[in-house]
Order: sequence, then structure tokens, then C-alpha cells
Amino acid sequence: MKPNAAAFTLIEVLVSLALFSVVMLVGMGALLTVVDANAKAQATQSVMNNLNIAIDGMMREMRMGSNYRCGRADSGTRGVDCANPQHQVSFMTHDGNLWVYYLNNHQIYRRSCIGVSSCVDLPLTSKDIDITRFDVYVAGAESTYADNPREIVQPTAIFIIEGVAASSRISGALYGKKKRIRTEFKIQTVATQRLLDL
Repeated sequence: MKPNAAAFTLIEVLVSLALFSVVMLVGMGALLTVVDANAKAQATQSVMNNLNIAIDGMMREMRMGSNYRCGRADSGTRGVDCANPQHQVSFMTHDGNLWVYYLNNHQIYRRSCIGVSSCVDLPLTSKDIDITRFDVYVAGAESTYADNPREIVQPTAIFIIEGVAASSRISGALYGKKKRIRTEFKIQTVATQRLLDL
């Protein structure tokens, strides 16, 4: 070998390896950020689809129901208003059954009763949704057409729902292992009875 032959020195090789390691570290960080962003988007979409279906079903049934009873799970002859928030609401469905929406173990549940003793509880939201607030206000349920024939007040139920999508609090949840994947949400929706209170 000639004494003046070009070759890499040990310092040049070490510097090259250090630069390559820094570039790879930055690249892997960017890749992991993209993976987390994709996981958050998928988790949020999946959870919000589930929540939208649950809330749409609740609102549809309540619009066709009657005898809204705030905070009570019984089938009275008249509705019950509440100016203070309650954590459950019951009503009579269009086919005469008692349904109750309530919060249990950070999930929204529906209790459907046929008659007095035959009731079934069914979770409406998935375990990936951590519901932290489920407040219901009812107005106009106590008034009837006989009270004031000139002013018919349609019963209204206002729901305020807050929670975390992709929560790690609930065991068995599909998402939520990383804090940055979770998404907080606040929803306010209204159900107004469509049946005339005549």
C-alpha cells in the first residue's frame, strides 16, 4: 500500500456514525409522531362514531316519547321537570314502554322496560369512551294542554355530556394506552317531544 493512499480515518468514521445516528433518531421520532397522530385520528373517529350513533338513537326515541321524567325511573301519568341537573331521565316510548337513560361506570346505559318487572340494561357507549359528565335538564314536561289551552309547551330534554375519547381509565379499552392519543369532548344536545301534548 502506498503511504499517500486515501482512506477514512477512525475519527472520520466515528463522526459519520454519530451524524447517521442523529439523523436516524430524528427520523424515528418523526415516524413515531406520525404513528401516534394516525392512532389518535383512528381512535377519535371510531369513538365519535359510536358516540354519535348512541346520541342519535337517544334523541330519536325521546322525540317520539312522552312523559319525560327527570331523575326518576318510573312511568307516571305526567312528566317531571328539573331545573337542576339530574343524571338520568325516563320517558314512555311511542309504543308504551318505559325507557331510562343513565350514567353507570362511565358509560351511558339504556334501561328498557316492558311492563313493570321485565327490564333490560344495555350500554350505549363503548368502553373506549369515558363519560365524566351526563347531566339532564327537563322543561315543559309538567304542563299539559288542559293547564293552558292557548300555550302548548312541548317538553324538552337538554343533555350535557362530557368525557374522554380513547380513555385509559377503563380496562379492556382498545385505545388509550398513551395520553397523547386521548381526546376530550363536550356535547350539548336537545330532544323536543314531537307528539302534541293534547
